[in-house]
Formats: sequence, structure tokens, C-alpha cells
Amino acid sequence: MNWKFEETEIEGCYLISNPIFADSRGSFSETYKESIFESLGLPKMVQDNHLLTTKGGIRAMHWQEGAFAQAKLINLVQGEIFDAVYDLRPNSKSFKKLVTFTLDDSSPLLYVPEGCAHGFQGVSNFSIVHYKTNKEYRADSQRAFHWSDPTSGIDWPISPAIVSEKDGLAPSLESILKNV
Repeated sequence: MNWKFEETEIEGCYLISNPIFADSRGSFSETYKESIFESLGLPKMVQDNHLLTTKGGIRAMHWQEGAFAQAKLINLVQGEIFDAVYDLRPNSKSFKKLVTFTLDDSSPLLYVPEGCAHGFQGVSNFSIVHYKTNKEYRADSQRAFHWSDPTSGIDWPISPAIVSEKDGLAPSLESILKNV
């Protein structure tokens, strides 16, 4: 089986099926191979992040701007999450488009291009998410819009949500779109 890249409704956002080899011992898979991503014109990944999220926990809706804008390669290691991607790139054919996915540990990888806000909510009791980025994190370039902004169209599946103070204080999507 070869790597398969399926473009979503957001330009440059892919669900990526990678080969998984299984036998009586368990399974093995490559979750990133620079030469394959490079052949498709996708950026080299330089930072890895590991998240444990509890049921109802929301980590949303974040992106980085400017020289530190990040593409992300999301791999759900364990559990289940509801994932949201919102395109904030004014020159994109999918500007202001939202796509959502329910991902579990058998789902494809999710590639989120630079310029898109990304977030997720834990659906199972706990979820382990591993993701790579093509730029290192810089707090001064991180941006967010309010996780529950109704104009985003995101219908988070679990209520009440568990949200950080920072995400709870994020500005509206409307105010973000006025400055893009």
C-alpha cells in the first residue's frame, strides 16, 4: 500500500492514509516521510508536539501568523477527537470554509496548511494526539478566535466543554476576519 493524499474541501488540507503493516506482534507504520511530503511540495516538519486531552476538553481555534505560520500534521495515537479546520487565507479558493472530522486511532493523518485555524475536542475519556509542525512555536505569533463563535459554524459535540482561560478570552471570528 502506498501513501494516499485525499484533498478535503479546504485547499491544501489533506487526509493522508499511510501504509500500516500488521502481523501477530502488532503493527508498524511510518507517520512522516520527508521525501514523500517534499515530492508533493509540502514543507519539512521541524517540531513535534504531544497532547493528552480529556473528554470534553477543547484546544481551539489556533494558528500562527507571519514568518512563523505553521502547517500541522495531526496523528491521533489513542482515543477519539472531533477536529475542526477553518481557512483564514484570503487568497485561497476555500477562504472562510470550515471542515470537521471525527478522528480515532485508525483514521488517516490530517495535514493542515499554514494560514488555517485548527482545533479539536476530546470525545473519548482521553485522547492522545501527536502532531508535527513545519515551524517552531512562537508565542508572539500565535493567534486564536473564540472557540464557540457561532459564525464559525463549529458544532462541538460535547457540552459542557472544558476550555482554557486563554481560549475563553479569544476574540470573535468576525474581528479576526476584518484584519485578514
